[in-house]
Amino acid sequence: MFGYINNVIRSARVNRIITDNPMEFLEAKQFYKYCRMTARPMDKTIVTESEMSLLNRQFQEDYQKNPSYIPTYAVEFATLTGMRVGEIAALSWDDITEEYIIVRKSEKYDRINKRYFIDTTKNYKERVFPITKKIRDLLHTLKRVEMENGFLCEWIFANEKGRIHAPVISSCAKNKCRQIGITEKGIHAFR
Repeated sequence: MFGYINNVIRSARVNRIITDNPMEFLEAKQFYKYCRMTARPMDKTIVTESEMSLLNRQFQEDYQKNPSYIPTYAVEFATLTGMRVGEIAALSWDDITEEYIIVRKSEKYDRINKRYFIDTTKNYKERVFPITKKIRDLLHTLKRVEMENGFLCEWIFANEKGRIHAPVISSCAKNKCRQIGITEKGIHAFR
């Protein structure tokens, strides 16, 4: 909270809305005694082996029922790679080689203009992720499904409307957890 307020004051001074700095003699450490650290329950932050087994069964069941629902593939991809959801949404077929995936961009959301856009990764660094047989098989299946349904474009995860956005993937992950009867987990739990 201190950081938010400090940045609001700084912005007001830069934009000449105020001239004095009411935060001048305050430091974050003065407020630490008012802060409480609450630990998040482990069942929300990690995925156990038994839960992964249930998820994998659910993926296969979903592919049988509705093979053209692309967010399910994105969630399975997250379980295999541990990538951030914004990185998954921003992956293009150009980022894939036979040996590795190049992670160099991420989807962001502009709240002012209410639009998604592609930008750099969270830490501004490019990284290489090795492709396993499972990842390769999933990508081949996904490409075939997208070709059959006319979804194939530059983005790896796309449907009839175009690129699948990060919130859709996150929502799908939580839905998969509900379907198998476990505590809802976001994509970050797979990291």
